[in-house]
Amino acid sequence: MADTYLRLPDWRIRGVGRNLSSSAALEWKSKGVEMVKGDFDDVESLKGAFADADVIFGVTDFWTIFQDPASQEKKNTDQDILHYCYEVELQQAKNLADAAASVPGLSRFIFSSMADATKYSKGKFQQLYHMNSKAHAVYYMQSLPSLKGKFSQVQAPIYFQLPLLWGLPITPKKVGSTLFLLTS
Repeated sequence: MADTYLRLPDWRIRGVGRNLSSSAALEWKSKGVEMVKGDFDDVESLKGAFADADVIFGVTDFWTIFQDPASQEKKNTDQDILHYCYEVELQQAKNLADAAASVPGLSRFIFSSMADATKYSKGKFQQLYHMNSKAHAVYYMQSLPSLKGKFSQVQAPIYFQLPLLWGLPITPKKVGSTLFLLTS
């Protein structure tokens, strides 16, 4: 998405990251993105990063929290790691919303979300934390008066390429008129 807006003369793109010397941050900077420091766990840093923004697009990442070895140490001893990641991601999304809500003149806050698996499965799927953390964040965002009329969500699907990025082998296999993705 940023590549598209970089080609538009009336848009200035600002990226937010914790480590401005990371390869990803440097790559965005080389494309013309203004990179500023910000941390999902620090609302004040996000407020500074969002200063004077017209549009904010927010994305949280459950699986980065899950893959961080420090998460095992930070969670309560009797707490499931997935539930811990749910709580962290939900708080990070609330932090994004709180920071966005503080920006004077903001015209749009867009959040990349997923459906509430527990709600829409009528309780059948209660532990799809990576989906519910985003969905529950949306409920919070919708409750903020200063985001009323400015909030949108995008529900992106799980992309076919993700298992490959995570190093998981996948083999599509057609059976009758149904396509199955087999993982090992």
